[in-house]
Amino acid sequence: MKIAYLAVTMTRRLAIGGVGQKMNTQVNIWREMGHDAKIFTLTSEEIPFPDWNIYLKAPYEKQGFFKSIRREIQNSSKLSRLIKDLETYQPDIIFYRYYRYILGFERIFKLAPLVLELNTNDSIELGLANHSLVTKLYDSFTRRLLFGKAAGINPVSYEIANLPVNTRHNLPTLVLGNGIDLKKHSPLPAPNNAQPCFAMVSSDKVPWHGIDKVINFFERYQDLHLDLIGYGQEDFPGMLSPNVQTHGFLPHEDIVEVLKRADVVLGTMALHRKKMKEASPLKIREGLAHGIPVVIAYEDTDLKDIDLDTILRIPNSEENMETHGMAIRDFAYRMRGRRVPLDILGERIDWRSKENKRLDFFKKITSGSV
Repeated sequence: MKIAYLAVTMTRRLAIGGVGQKMNTQVNIWREMGHDAKIFTLTSEEIPFPDWNIYLKAPYEKQGFFKSIRREIQNSSKLSRLIKDLETYQPDIIFYRYYRYILGFERIFKLAPLVLELNTNDSIELGLANHSLVTKLYDSFTRRLLFGKAAGINPVSYEIANLPVNTRHNLPTLVLGNGIDLKKHSPLPAPNNAQPCFAMVSSDKVPWHGIDKVINFFERYQDLHLDLIGYGQEDFPGMLSPNVQTHGFLPHEDIVEVLKRADVVLGTMALHRKKMKEASPLKIREGLAHGIPVVIAYEDTDLKDIDLDTILRIPNSEENMETHGMAIRDFAYRMRGRRVPLDILGERIDWRSKENKRLDFFKKITSGSV
């Protein structure tokens, strides 16, 4: 089977961070399983992956109505080049990392069945992004065009799958949470920290990660240490507490070096801010793959029914790190020298197990048996 993995928006930060790692891992596993797979993406920045098919488009800027229209027309011409190469590739199926419609996209539906990969509640994120009313109306209308012609959807959570804007089209659906390549991630020895050390990885600076709550928490608990990846000192208006160390954006191999001294990995702490309750963040998958205990504040798509004392769950609420501050602190002290038993949850989070299911879904779509 020939699979085209399509993303019409990509930044360098996303590509060399968790999103790009996810896409590369999936494509490499598909190839290992005997399939032909290629990534096609539109981007406004240089991306250091020579095996990706990359098409440079105009960067997004908050502009007036007419400049926005002109930008969309320019992007449409770049999309035409992408479509021409897609047509030459002749895929059996197109896996589309969902984003907004670009003029001319309807030509893609003529090439092969298209499955929409849904990673979030995009209508809520659109509101949080403070886009103009014109942009919101455009996205709302064109979203129906994309879903109306899609062959199936592949959400990363049951919550996303069950959103009315997604169920109204009655499309074949496969829910698969995000995963991790366990063959390339081995458990790290537990560090010997006198005081507990936390790590938090953030590739995007978005409100639902709850960084503000995390910073306030470590100001209150000075006996705990935080390594914060994805943010630098310049991202905070005042002086940070001395027990918080920022590392900025790091390549993956440097993230692992930071994780080596972590007793606990923090997950997304404010998913409620985009009116969601379920997720499967890549950063938590990374921590678990290395055997590091985690704190999460949401329902994990793959781990809902798993009860381990190395996973601390707190409420998905605005005040969660205040009301459960002592519980988090006590958990961290208990986790010194501990590691997560991967034999219990490994198959739940491993990409290979997930990709077998995804490929079976693709085959059913292409054969018309769903």
